Amino acid sequence: MKNQPHSVMCEFKKKSVVNFSSIYDFVPVVTIIPWKDGSGGAVVQFVTAGDGFKVRHSVNDTTWSGWSLIK
Repeated sequence: MKNQPHSVMCEFKKKSVVNFSSIYDFVPVVTIIPWKDGSGGAVVQFVTAGDGFKVRHSVNDTTWSGWSLIK
């Protein structure tokens, strides 16, 4: 995932862009980018919708894991 390293990004994205199922068309997304490449750990995204918080992480530079509900 190519992003600005050492940063936290807050965005408002169309749900289809982040492959997220929601009753809303747009969802707030918080992205944590620990390092410029995978050596610093995975990029992590959090999103919230009507049913709570969900999280996913980068698997490699082009692939995300699925969304998991945080309980």
